[in-house]
This record gives sequence, C-alpha cells and structure tokens, in this order.
Amino acid sequence: MGSEVTSGKQWDAPYTWAPHVYIAVDAMNKAGMRDVATTLSRNWIEMVDRVHAEKGVILEKYDAQRASSPVETGDKYVTQEGFLWSNGVYITLLRDQLGVVPQRLSPP
Repeated sequence: MGSEVTSGKQWDAPYTWAPHVYIAVDAMNKAGMRDVATTLSRNWIEMVDRVHAEKGVILEKYDAQRASSPVETGDKYVTQEGFLWSNGVYITLLRDQLGVVPQRLSPP
C-alpha cells in the first residue's frame, strides 16, 4: 500500500501504512467494490491483531509482504509504537467496514 519500489527506504515496499490502507478502502467503497474493501480491511486488521499479540503494541507501519512487523533495516527511522493513525484506521475499519464494535486491546 505504498511504493512499488523496494529500496529499504521509509516509504517504499514492502511497507504498508494505515493512511494508505484507509484511502484504498475508501476508494474501493466509492467505486462499488465493497467486497474488495472488506477483504482488504479484514486482512489489515488481522495483521495488526497478530503483531499486537506478538509485541503488545500497534505499530506505525507494517511489512505487507510478510504481513508482520517491519524488519528494521535500510535507510529509515525506527518504527514507532502506538502511532495514532494506525489506531484510528484500525478502529474506523473495524467499526465502519466490518461492523464490529471495537473492544479495548489488552496486553498479550
């Protein structure tokens, strides 16, 4: 959900960012592709849940190829924990796209 270039830099592949996921889901919904938007939302939420279960935090970005936390290599800063846009997109997709009432995540 970011660049298709794999350079090791912050915004390039394989990283996925919450705002990009949200924009893609919104565009798919507006294009009448709700089933695709729901699948993307479900996949992203499951990845966030899996990483949260492993690390006890929600991260700023994720590795879209491995559907996991990012590997900290290359020309970028360290991934931030508890990042607001990830939290906001998580709750918005859970509630608005999947129809699930958000519950507070507890530490693993």
